[in-house]
Amino acid sequence: MMNWKRSTGKEQESLTFCSMQQKANLPERKPDMQTNSTHPTLNFPEIEPLLCDADYIDVASAIGKGDLRTFVAGWITYQPAWMKPVLILRTIMLGRESSKKNGKGTSLTPQTVPMQAGEQLSGWTVRQAEEDSYLIVEMHAKNQEAALSFVAEPLANQQKRFAVLLALHYVNQSGRRSFQILQPFHRLLDIVKTKAGMRACGEVMPQVHYWRWR
Repeated sequence: MMNWKRSTGKEQESLTFCSMQQKANLPERKPDMQTNSTHPTLNFPEIEPLLCDADYIDVASAIGKGDLRTFVAGWITYQPAWMKPVLILRTIMLGRESSKKNGKGTSLTPQTVPMQAGEQLSGWTVRQAEEDSYLIVEMHAKNQEAALSFVAEPLANQQKRFAVLLALHYVNQSGRRSFQILQPFHRLLDIVKTKAGMRACGEVMPQVHYWRWR
């Protein structure tokens, strides 16, 4: 399981305190996060430990009917031809291994979405999951450590808020610079893949809300 400790020049005491908070399941957000955090997904108790000392957080969400497995499968497998060069560039710049070598990817179906800790999902490792509620995956890369959370929050009238939250921790300055270059492409990918996940759930014209902190 990811310990989120990085080589960014931060005081060791701060990193140790962050680790202790995660173990106690009592994370504390950054001082300025309270006033800027308006997305309800950030309030999930399973998500909170991932926010501790994060360098970057964003959330793409949409409302509709369906189930988490279908949404995740639609999100992961949506890789049209125009997207592949961007994905390859992102893999190289962030120091990640190719997802083709790591578990289920384009062949994923709702039934085969991994939900057990340690299983692989297109280059990500499952951290924890609860059926039709949330799926949290994580990744160690050369320049970054990242957690990706898929959440299905029940709403009224049998609808759900499906959300995809990314929390990044830069391992070094190369990770920070690389993501700054990739950020516009990342936002585009996040939005179109979230729409794909919603379409897999039966939504014809899904409306995606994008929220970013930092």
